[in-house]
Amino acid sequence: DFLQTFGVSKTVGVKDMAAFRAKAAAEPGKMNWSATQGLPHMLFGAFLRAAKLDLSYVPYSALGPALQDLGQGRIQAYATSFASLGPLFESGDAIPLAVLNASRGPQLPDVPTARELGLPELTVVSFNGFFGPNEMSAATV
Repeated sequence: DFLQTFGVSKTVGVKDMAAFRAKAAAEPGKMNWSATQGLPHMLFGAFLRAAKLDLSYVPYSALGPALQDLGQGRIQAYATSFASLGPLFESGDAIPLAVLNASRGPQLPDVPTARELGLPELTVVSFNGFFGPNEMSAATV
């Protein structure tokens, strides 16, 4: 499984999703967020709309600067793979609040899934496909 996660900077001062939601609701527009482009970005945006939370989106052209900013508290929340956020979780610079997959992963066995937290809009449903040119032979397909 490719574990997708949501975490916050330790500077936010929360340890779980309920506390994050309460803080974000109490401080509209004061926190920033970002996410890996694609599904994590779309899911987190859907979550914010459903929860009626006002966080400012910060776009990044590369993952490295985003993770550095999360670790240093310049952005408060980030959604991406465990492979990317894991080192920040291990160092304590970021706190994992939710696993975005349908089930918990062995990397974060004590972190609840978004679905367990009552946030189905934050659940990753992944799929894979193979693509090729139109002129690909039937034998190759």
